[in-house]
Amino acid sequence: MNSSLFRLVLILLLCIRCALPAAALDEDAYNTPVADKWALIVGVSKFTNEKLNLRWAAKDAEDFYQYLITKGQFAPDHVKLLTDEQATEKEIVSELGGKWLPHVAAPDDLVVIFISSHGSPAYMDTAGVNYILAHDSDPDDLYTTALEMQDLVEVVSKRIHAKRVILIVDACHSGALEVGGKGLSRNNFDVKELALGKGRVVLSSSLPEEVSWEMKDVHNSIFTRLLIDTLSNSPENLSLFDAYKTLKDSVQRTSLKERGVLQTPVLKSTWLGKPPILAITPTRQLPQKLPPTTIDTFKIPTTQVTPSTTTQVVPTASALPPQPPVTAPIELPPNIAIVPFVGPFVCRIQQLPPTTKVLWGKISSSAELANLAPKLSEAMFYALRSQFHDRAMGPRLTNMSLSNMGNLARTDQVDTRSWTPDDWKKLGKSLQAKYIVTGWIDAADWATGMMANKYTTYVSTKVISGDTGQELIFIDRLKVNKSPTNGDMLGGVKYYENTMMPACAKAIVKQLQTTLKSDQSK
Repeated sequence: MNSSLFRLVLILLLCIRCALPAAALDEDAYNTPVADKWALIVGVSKFTNEKLNLRWAAKDAEDFYQYLITKGQFAPDHVKLLTDEQATEKEIVSELGGKWLPHVAAPDDLVVIFISSHGSPAYMDTAGVNYILAHDSDPDDLYTTALEMQDLVEVVSKRIHAKRVILIVDACHSGALEVGGKGLSRNNFDVKELALGKGRVVLSSSLPEEVSWEMKDVHNSIFTRLLIDTLSNSPENLSLFDAYKTLKDSVQRTSLKERGVLQTPVLKSTWLGKPPILAITPTRQLPQKLPPTTIDTFKIPTTQVTPSTTTQVVPTASALPPQPPVTAPIELPPNIAIVPFVGPFVCRIQQLPPTTKVLWGKISSSAELANLAPKLSEAMFYALRSQFHDRAMGPRLTNMSLSNMGNLARTDQVDTRSWTPDDWKKLGKSLQAKYIVTGWIDAADWATGMMANKYTTYVSTKVISGDTGQELIFIDRLKVNKSPTNGDMLGGVKYYENTMMPACAKAIVKQLQTTLKSDQSK
């Protein structure tokens, strides 16, 4: 081929490449071989609240762990198992988004997360969200003690650098009080409602209206036992999508036989590239081809890995090929993190004669409003997430980083008014956040009149640059007031928590929206 013809062919190939849809080019990045594999396995049978105890959830996790390291081609030191007392809410989130997976899982790796536990229904939470229960979760305080499903997905997207992640959840997110049912009522979370990033698969044990059952004569749940059997008895190159077809049918038939009701596993995928294969051999475990001039004896060089201050990476027992150079951290879009609010610092409650009749909800003392700050933090998270989607990081994620700041008596309410730019820079780096939102409730007032109760709140908010630690925006004593003529029938405190705090969050976000939204496209 002469040089002119070669150049013409090259130009045509480049033109074809440029003409491909962006999605096709994007998919190419997900077709790279799996370099390494990591897994976090969680199972909770024993809870701090013993009334929640399950029989086989911890064993589900142990058995899935054994499958991964014996037949799933996972190196034993690449799989972490947390069961019962080890599986606290803080420890799960820390391993997932803090001290382990973000430090070891590279972009071309595969990450598997498996959780077997109770779930909670939407109606148990004021914001109508679903949770997975950890060992120390409190059903009466799910927001601060349990794992929100969408929050889990966002931790994966924001903290784990691997492009390919499989999340497997064996929990009925509400659940049955029947013996053997996993959950707190009969209403599972809806996989299809989860907002997933690219390269994700979520496999759930049942439909929203169903229960995930434990088996009668085998020490496992129906879902986990049949998942392990399906994967173990199939070719190693079987994709998870093909395995799901077999699993769905076998779970339905087994639940009908044992319980007389249907249980239907659900799969949602935003996977790109070649179908996911759980038992695929990663390239770091494949023997390398030696150059023709290499002699028969061959020594694999030792690769030194420098651990971070919080994580020690232990090399596998078997000899591994040379490690590729560490890739630069992937560039994330601008993120907005919420540091828990504090306050109220002042409460002014109208003192009424004992014989005074209040038409609707009544607040008798300032002590009844002591829990407003966590409610405002929660409302801020949902308000920001509705505006900026998955770029908003809630108090759960910031608590994890705040615990490393030192000199903090507690992390759920942090008075940051005296923080220096260096403090903010340290937190911004830990969170990988461009913006940090924090604030406090200056005052909460309540009074009543002939026709309506009067609720008045003053809130202050700061927006800090996560890069420089400098204050970007300060909203001082924003006033939010309501005088409902009905609607606070449940009581003044409930109206303050469930209506006033979301109203304050909405007002704050409206004030911040112009500045923050201008950077949304960056």
